[in-house]
Amino acid sequence: MAKFLESATTLEVKNVVASETFYRENLGFRPGVFYGEPPTFCIVARDKVTIFLDAIRTPHPVPLNQIGHSIFMSTMPTRCLLS
Repeated sequence: MAKFLESATTLEVKNVVASETFYRENLGFRPGVFYGEPPTFCIVARDKVTIFLDAIRTPHPVPLNQIGHSIFMSTMPTRCLLS
């Protein structure tokens, strides 16, 4: 069976440049790779975590059942219960 090596989370953001600055300056991510002029997409990474910052394309509210959650762990516990 194939082995997953890494994964990436995509987050919709209002301002791609401001979001990259936040992840870099406050959370220690490497400088992002920007796409578009003005930037509408950026990839930031730290250790084995990669996040895609994608500009919101429509002013729609995000339904509660579609809000994403990211969990960062240095080690995975034997049993992990999420509620």
